[in-house]
Amino acid sequence: RSELHGWVAGSEITTRGLCAALIKRKDVAACEIFAPFYYGALGTRIWDILIIEGFSGPVEHVIRTVRRMNRKAFIAHWFLDTYPSLSAVAALQVDLFFTNSRIVASRGFHAAAERLGQDPQQPWLAIADTKPRRFVALGVDESFCEKTQNDIQIDQSLVVYLGQASVTKRMLLPSLLTISQIPGIRLEIYGSAWDRFADEENKYLHLVQCCWKGKLESKAIPELYRRAAIILGTTESEQRKLGMVNNRVFEALASSSADTTFIAFEEKGNDEFIELRRLLQNSQHQLTFSPTQAARAVTKALRSVVQRERNNSDFCLRNSYSRRADTMLSTISLVKDDIFDFRRGTESIVLVYDQNDSDWPFIHGLLPAILQLELEYQQRFRVLKLVQANHLLSDDDTSWCAGASIVIARGLWHGPARKATAKLNEHSACARSAGIVGTPR
Repeated sequence: RSELHGWVAGSEITTRGLCAALIKRKDVAACEIFAPFYYGALGTRIWDILIIEGFSGPVEHVIRTVRRMNRKAFIAHWFLDTYPSLSAVAALQVDLFFTNSRIVASRGFHAAAERLGQDPQQPWLAIADTKPRRFVALGVDESFCEKTQNDIQIDQSLVVYLGQASVTKRMLLPSLLTISQIPGIRLEIYGSAWDRFADEENKYLHLVQCCWKGKLESKAIPELYRRAAIILGTTESEQRKLGMVNNRVFEALASSSADTTFIAFEEKGNDEFIELRRLLQNSQHQLTFSPTQAARAVTKALRSVVQRERNNSDFCLRNSYSRRADTMLSTISLVKDDIFDFRRGTESIVLVYDQNDSDWPFIHGLLPAILQLELEYQQRFRVLKLVQANHLLSDDDTSWCAGASIVIARGLWHGPARKATAKLNEHSACARSAGIVGTPR
């Protein structure tokens, strides 16, 4: 977990590593990290570049705030996973997408939706695909590359997994259950939500009782990995389908001892996870595609632990955040003059309706009126989408309002449109309660 805000430590490690690399550059005067819901210092200076990593409810408020302060601010999103949904990320009002998915970088969000089995005709996917995209993998924080002290000895029976419990990591539960049955090993699991999952399923309860050690401060990760004989890793299912390699891989390969083996258990897919395979090639590390394969690899690795001198300097150099910063800033410099200027302040509107007979005349009258607002207020307004509320309640769509700064509901007081908008705060893509002070939804 993060020491700063208690949220996922992965994002903290990523942003801390990138910010440290940026601040070392002569062309960067200041770099600040704003964690979810910790935006108090956002107005303390005029920002030239905003790089968004991940997604939280107030992210659209952050974008509008930065652009109000500096009309020429350049805003990029580092697309590293599909939380809360592919459509929610695609709807963000940014100028550029960095991503660790070669599919998204080369073929776009439309192709990503097809790969995930989602509707590729969603309007915001087409809008996102008109913007520049650049492949930028995750990197290595320098703290993971520091030389180990002589008193940190490898524990030849220690197998560790670091990460939160999740049903979307489909290989996680069966693989850890199988590995936990191997005689002579000591499996240690760190991360959040394991106790919550244990309340719902006995299989998780077994892992919690035997192996779960609670949350781990992010600064303690390198030492844990240096003590482990084997580090386990897996990928969330949608990230896996898009070929996204997560933080844990880079952290493990950068900080582990030379006689530590990293073993990934992944869904195979048609590409056999070629992006991860490239990182692990020509090493003792292994990529497996079933719980049985993973358990076999763990058993074999424990039998062949060899004391070797640790030397991860080449990996750390190739994957340093300094290199990632170079790529990002050079890309921004290249494309910023060609980005269409939306800096007047764009307000995106979603219309949600009951589909009564009186709704369509209202909507057809409202659309030209919204366009007239642009002339009167010198501000861009665009209707992002029209939504029939009946579909929302039946499909439990949690990202229908993604990217909208204004939601207009039309219908009966107790009708589906009213019920849908009443649930806005329950959806991470639509949340308003944690917005920046002074900019309510």
